[in-house]
Amino acid sequence: MKYEFYIARKHLKAHGGVFKRIIAWISIVGICVGVATLLIVMSVMNGLHIDLRNRILKATPDIMVLKFHGEPIDDYNTLREKIEESVGVTKVLPYIFTKTMIKGKKNRMDGIMVRGELEQPDVKDNIIWGEYNTEENGIVLGKNLAGVLGVFISDTVTLYGFPYGRNPGLLNLRSRNFVVRGIFDIGLYDFNATLAYTSLPLLQDFFSLGDRVTGIEVEVDDIDNADGIAKNIEESIGYPYYVTSWKELNTNLFEALSLEKFTMFVLLTLVIIVAAFNIVATLLMTVIGKTREIGILLSIGASPSSIRKIFVLQGLIIGIIGTFMGTAIGWTACELLSRYHFIKIPAEVYNISTLPVSMQFSDFLIVPIATICISLLASLYPAWRASKLEPVEAIRYE
Repeated sequence: MKYEFYIARKHLKAHGGVFKRIIAWISIVGICVGVATLLIVMSVMNGLHIDLRNRILKATPDIMVLKFHGEPIDDYNTLREKIEESVGVTKVLPYIFTKTMIKGKKNRMDGIMVRGELEQPDVKDNIIWGEYNTEENGIVLGKNLAGVLGVFISDTVTLYGFPYGRNPGLLNLRSRNFVVRGIFDIGLYDFNATLAYTSLPLLQDFFSLGDRVTGIEVEVDDIDNADGIAKNIEESIGYPYYVTSWKELNTNLFEALSLEKFTMFVLLTLVIIVAAFNIVATLLMTVIGKTREIGILLSIGASPSSIRKIFVLQGLIIGIIGTFMGTAIGWTACELLSRYHFIKIPAEVYNISTLPVSMQFSDFLIVPIATICISLLASLYPAWRASKLEPVEAIRYE
């Protein structure tokens, strides 16, 4: 063991006086609390981000292929075959997604988006009443939309719309009754209040589309690479089609979430920086209290760089202990939150009943390293002050 580390460790032990030990422990606890809080908050933010993404993907295709100017797609089977050749594509399905009007028991008409599917979509896993059944004029509504319309399972709703290509006049207005077979809740108000599902053939007939569709949805094996796959598909099918991914549709939302996470990181890092000032105070008091000992070390041949090392090591020891304790507490708290969900929040307000947690390796690597670096920086000034002492004057110091 080099003598610099030995002396640094001794300075942090009982020989520094009760007050100095208290200040040192305040520094350690401050760093510990800052690191633990930062890791917990970032993990919760990650969990919220992933939870929101999963909810959006329940009602939004990974990738959508559309035709310019909102034109319907005619020979979609040929287009499907071409899309299926793209790398990363797992499923390709046609759909209809359009605006229409709906009326329920309250005799009020509301504008909604109705979606016609060839197969049952992922929203089937979020049915809270009834079942996903669109056969025989069946329709599935969002929870909030059903509430506004005043309808429940087996009630009748009426859709109003205009055949595609016809002038939107009263003479061309048509209507059809649908039976509510299921009600879903994906935890996002915008979707729950404005979205309805029925079968593709029913909407093709209702809007006089024949065998045409308004778009093609594409499922991929890696949703994080949806942008790249969408670009490849667009290059392969060309004009008059354009391709968009779920990321592009929700760019502003997820950029806002990333900004919020960064803001929380900056604010909580300030807690660690404040704790680092306690390291400065602790080391400066040590320099003052150990001035005579520093002078003796310099007089017997210790170099100024060795003196600097002693105090830098003291700061690093404080930082490493606080960082280790904070990381351990943060990891443990996140594990407990993810396993036992003991923190409950009002589901009717936030659409989730517990805090979602997602621990990312990068967070648990960057935060401890950054904290140790802050501790190192905090120790540089006291170390510099100690190394600048004159041996003779320091020995005479009382």
